[in-house]
Amino acid sequence: MALYEFMFAQKHVQCSQLLVTNEDFQVEERRENLRDTIADLLSLGVLPILNENDVISTGKLPCRDSNGKVLWDNDSLSMLVSIELGVELMILLSDVEGKIFSVMF
Repeated sequence: MALYEFMFAQKHVQCSQLLVTNEDFQVEERRENLRDTIADLLSLGVLPILNENDVISTGKLPCRDSNGKVLWDNDSLSMLVSIELGVELMILLSDVEGKIFSVMF
C-alpha cells in the first residue's frame, strides 16, 4: 500500500485500501456496505484499492456462493467488484497465466 500511496501522491491522488473476504460478496447487507463504501470514497476523490484480506481468508481453493460467484485471488476479486458496481468495461492487467473470465450480464 505504501507504494500505491507514493505513486498516486505524485499525481495528487489519495487512495485507501479496502480489505474484503468471500463473505463480503455472499451476504447482501455486506455487498451493499461495500458498494456504499466505494461510492463514498469516490465521491470524496479517494481512489479505493481493493485487496483480498489474506489474514482471515481461509480457503485456498475457489469458493462459490449461491450465485456462483468466486473469490480466490485479486484477479477474481476485480471481476466480482466489477459485477457489484455494474461497470461497463473492466480491463485487467495480470501476471497470472491462463485466467480468462467471461461474465454475462
